[in-house]
Amino acid sequence: MTLSGAGGTLAGYFDESGTHGPESPVVVVAGWLSTPDMWLDFRREWRSALDDFHIASFHMSDCEAGQGEYKNWPESRTQRLMRIISDHAIASFGVAIPTKLFGEIFSKPAAIAVGGPYGLASWRIFMDAGYFVNRTSTRPWIRYVFEQGAVGRHRFQRVFDEYEKDEFTRERFRLGALSFDRKTEFTPLQGADILAYQLYRAERVDLGIDAGTRKAQLDLLRPKPNWWWRVREPELREWATALEDTPLAEPRPRNPKRVGYRERRKAKRAAQREQDA
Repeated sequence: MTLSGAGGTLAGYFDESGTHGPESPVVVVAGWLSTPDMWLDFRREWRSALDDFHIASFHMSDCEAGQGEYKNWPESRTQRLMRIISDHAIASFGVAIPTKLFGEIFSKPAAIAVGGPYGLASWRIFMDAGYFVNRTSTRPWIRYVFEQGAVGRHRFQRVFDEYEKDEFTRERFRLGALSFDRKTEFTPLQGADILAYQLYRAERVDLGIDAGTRKAQLDLLRPKPNWWWRVREPELREWATALEDTPLAEPRPRNPKRVGYRERRKAKRAAQREQDA
């Protein structure tokens, strides 16, 4: 397979859904991979659609709830946006992590080592996307952009920085770079938001939490090669075992200047009260 126009780098934009709190049954990370030229064309067409809709940016959950500017929003508008992102991507990826099962299987050190459910889902994205590009003739590097507001992103950034130093890991997954930006300003992240949200809602249906189906919505996002799946219990156990004794599972060293800070502050206040008495 040859990726025309890819040059030496692809760009992947990813968003998350289900990280809003411990009550969430599943965490999903999902998004799209494409060439710089195709992303440029996407931005133009997406912006044209938003201008037609008289909105500055698109947020899928607000749209689904019919809130604010999305009141009386026609479904045809969302379908138009879905077609735009699907037409301009070369592949899509989505990974779901059942949060309850993750909490039962992963010890605290293992969870720290991978960056929590969000971090594990993101690493599975790296693995799947790396496998995809390694099957091409050009084997381009991948520059990743994730949504800035993701819960757990700071811990995941630390995990990425550590593993990215390893030449074998970097080469194997074709890891170019990782950055975080606001979806309100980066339209490809709005496209990722649609996929992450739809996969999250589909997972809730599969788990018996919600009624209905998401087949119609997902079919509009499915035409290009896609890797959408839920990490099952056997693989979760394999990850947890492998991560138990990694260096990243060790707690981050405390800042020496912060050690005993509260105790010193209490002692200082007590001394001040005695002096004032």
